[in-house]
Amino acid sequence: MQCGDVEKLINKRQSPSDQPGYYVTIEDTFDVIKKAHIATDHGGKDRMLKHVNVKYTNITKD
Repeated sequence: MQCGDVEKLINKRQSPSDQPGYYVTIEDTFDVIKKAHIATDHGGKDRMLKHVNVKYTNITKD
């Protein structure tokens, strides 16, 4: 997917109305997790994982 001048890898959607799930690079993983931690009011791993899985595909508990 082309977002401005940045290319992003997404997973296949089941229907056109579904939101795409973005793949996060290793370099960006820490920043995504940190933002989720702050967005969930310093929530635990389960709250953060639920928040992150709405938009991103390849972030797991491990």
